[in-house]
Amino acid sequence: MAKTTITILIICLTLSHGFGQEQETKVVKDLELWTSAGISKKLNKHWKISFDQEVRFLNEMSEFNTWFSDLGVDYKLNKHFRFGTNYRFYQIKEDDNQLNTQHRFSADFKYKQKIDRFAIEYRLRAQNKDEDFLESATNENIFNIRNRISLSYNIKHWKADPFFDAELYRRMYTLQDGKYSKLRWTMGVEFPIYKNSEVKVFYRVDNELNTSYPKDTYIIGLGYKYSF
Repeated sequence: MAKTTITILIICLTLSHGFGQEQETKVVKDLELWTSAGISKKLNKHWKISFDQEVRFLNEMSEFNTWFSDLGVDYKLNKHFRFGTNYRFYQIKEDDNQLNTQHRFSADFKYKQKIDRFAIEYRLRAQNKDEDFLESATNENIFNIRNRISLSYNIKHWKADPFFDAELYRRMYTLQDGKYSKLRWTMGVEFPIYKNSEVKVFYRVDNELNTSYPKDTYIIGLGYKYSF
């Protein structure tokens, strides 16, 4: 009887240790660093093109994970309404240290309203990420609808303008079927450093939704933009 009891205890401890190891490998919190540099050109009073390059680090900002290039076109209808489209080329490092190529396409609708020194902007984005780029029929496409509200304030006699964003992601499986997948919060400042150049510094929190192991990602961002 004692021998049977000891055997059962050993089995239970082994299983518990195995489950514990499995849970330890599931990362549910992380601190990341996102760095970017970009350029934009105003073609006329309506059209603008832009190009951005970004590199991201995860695992407490210690490990390279992603780099991508963004190419965008914006059309300004008037002082309130804008439309845009964007293509992104991804290289993401996988667990085996190989780089996986992905492609993302998006279309934007934006509405902006200024109230004294405040500016409020709403952005609706339809976004598709294609991991195979039409090379095979593996259904590796991810389609998201993103709704973002932004609030910024122009401080009188002060170069740094603070801003705050809240964005909700809804992943769509079909036109009728989808679920909310992520909530994003961002706060930061934008300030010019010299003519036509500005720097953006921000802190961001990404909260995953509707998943077995929701991940909270804390992000420090540094960006530079040259406009002409």
